[in-house]
Amino acid sequence: MKKTSLPLLLVALCSILSPNLLSASTTTFWTGAVDGDLGNSNNWSPITNPYTPPSDSDLIFSSSTNTNLTGILPIIYVSSLTFNATAPSYTFHVPYAQGFTIDGGGIVNNSGVTQTLSIDAGNVTFNNSPTLTGATIAVNGSTSNNNYGALYLFGTTSAGNSTIINNAGTIAGGGGGFTIIGNTTTLSNATVINNGGVGQNGYITINGSAGNATLIANGGASTNQSGGVIDFQGGTGANATITVNGGSGSNALAGGIAFQYNSSAGSATVTLNGGTNGGAGAYALFENTASGGTSKFVVNSHATLDISQVDYTNTVGFGSVEGAGTIDLGGRKIQIGSLNTSTSISGLISDAGLGGQTGGSLEKIGSGTLNLLNNDTYTGGTTITAGALAINGSIQGPVEVKNGGTLKGAGTIYGTVTVDAGGTISPGNSPGTITMRSLIRTNTSILDFELGTTSDKVVITTSGGLTLAGILNITDSGGFNTNAPYVLFNYTGPVTNNGLQIGTVPAGYVASDFSLSLTNGQINFLYSPVPEPTTVAQLFLTALILTPLFLRKRIGLGRNA
Repeated sequence: MKKTSLPLLLVALCSILSPNLLSASTTTFWTGAVDGDLGNSNNWSPITNPYTPPSDSDLIFSSSTNTNLTGILPIIYVSSLTFNATAPSYTFHVPYAQGFTIDGGGIVNNSGVTQTLSIDAGNVTFNNSPTLTGATIAVNGSTSNNNYGALYLFGTTSAGNSTIINNAGTIAGGGGGFTIIGNTTTLSNATVINNGGVGQNGYITINGSAGNATLIANGGASTNQSGGVIDFQGGTGANATITVNGGSGSNALAGGIAFQYNSSAGSATVTLNGGTNGGAGAYALFENTASGGTSKFVVNSHATLDISQVDYTNTVGFGSVEGAGTIDLGGRKIQIGSLNTSTSISGLISDAGLGGQTGGSLEKIGSGTLNLLNNDTYTGGTTITAGALAINGSIQGPVEVKNGGTLKGAGTIYGTVTVDAGGTISPGNSPGTITMRSLIRTNTSILDFELGTTSDKVVITTSGGLTLAGILNITDSGGFNTNAPYVLFNYTGPVTNNGLQIGTVPAGYVASDFSLSLTNGQINFLYSPVPEPTTVAQLFLTALILTPLFLRKRIGLGRNA
């Protein structure tokens, strides 16, 4: 594709999309007096033969019966396209090896109807500061040979509220239509749809900002069809809403999204959907130094989020992650929670992934609760820096609960849990039992237990042991009573008691009413009140007063005898 072919069709598109028409020295009007051939001088006013409007001309479109525009516009640079109030809906076709550039003026659409640019096999470029408004741009894949459409948005171009559709090739191996967004360009409020098909996929490459756009990548619709792709190569997802769909036919490939180099998902909301009717599930890949920003990822069943190909020292953070799909870490760390919301992941988190390493790890940040429901197999350990992590399936490796973090849930941890000063263990899900290999607690760490008809408990499964320290807080879960001891821990192996202090207790009691006992592999919480000192003093004083009276009475009785 030649650069000189891009400008022709771009001019037509820019006129459709941009609200501001830059002034130009020449204005040329489309009449369509003969047919829809853009290269026929008799379809323009003023008429020149051959038709050669000045470069950077403003092209004006009003009422016409010829609205399906074909042929070759004999200039490659256009200042702007303007559609007046009386203009019907036009369709521009850009053929193979043809195109044009709209440089600066953009598209002014005053018609109130959609204007369509169909890039069939040529190319169109928007440059400098045009805005695309009120237009639909179809960037079509190859229908023969390997010719396909291309759309370029460069400079400070804004896609406005346009709709851009990148279509796959319609023949086997045929190239797909694509759009490239420059590093200072924004998609604004556009809708961009990337389709799969028989040939190569339609796709968009984003080096700038996705803005507030709606981005969609669709999977193939039948056997072995390709899926559309969204590719960030240094840009940002900004505040976009992004949906990636799985294939919808037997063995159809899925839509995909990739964040490469130093790109970021920004604050986008990304939804990955599984396939239907035997189609593959959608995928998202993070590579190089790409980051998740504060994005929200919804990974639905049979879809995959894969961070295994980022640089080895990188942590990929997300505002939130949720869903029943697969999360592949390889040997990398995922950080979840900066949006301070509560989410659940029922899909498998593992060391799998295209990166090939093992030792993936997870860090929980932010004030919300992350609920892990599967039997996760990542091996690099877990850190709870803030908020709560609820284990209601199982995890491998060690767990560290830092100051401000809380470990909870009714699942199993096949590793040692270390609770730092200010960290909290709160077993169960109000209430319940959490199981772990061993537990190490430090001074001023916190145990929050709910006791009552149903109660919290910690089970230590191996000889790794139990180290007690910090503060024990007791809450009435309903039905709290003092008739029998409550079992706080079942343990195997040694116990090191560095001083576990009783803190808050249910209303009507004080901490000194209770004590702890270690016996037969259990740590029990007992009601063992000690008489108050004032009560003892009162009993002693009463005894001092009553004893002489009793003795005097006895003596008197003796004399009377």
